[in-house]
This record gives sequence, C-alpha cells and structure tokens, in this order.
Amino acid sequence: MNREGQDRPGNGKCLHQDKADFDIFAATIRQVLGTTELMPTIVSHFVQKIITQSPDTSSGHRRQRI
Repeated sequence: MNREGQDRPGNGKCLHQDKADFDIFAATIRQVLGTTELMPTIVSHFVQKIITQSPDTSSGHRRQRI
C-alpha cells in the first residue's frame, strides 16, 4: 500500500507515470543541489499543500494538527 492507502496496481498510475514523476523530482533536486538556504521557491517545488486543522483546546492545552 502507498501513503494514500491504495494498492499500487489499482490506483490508476502506471510504471511510465511513476518514472515521469521521478524524472521531474530528480530534475528539481539537481536545480537546488548545493543550496545553503531554504527559499520559498524551493519549498514550493517540494510541497504541494499544507493542511491545517482547527485548534483543539479540550485538554486545556492548545493543540493543532498540521
């Protein structure tokens, strides 16, 4: 199973798409190789989205899932 809880054969992706995804990822890595500072443009290459949930204070402590 992958991270999304789907079996690889049934998730609609094929080996060619996986290779294409990896090639794009590898090209991005080559662009930022040697970078010593984390810039917003670099983060945007690797992070599709950040999901935050409403804070929970029921235990007396503020907790928030990201």
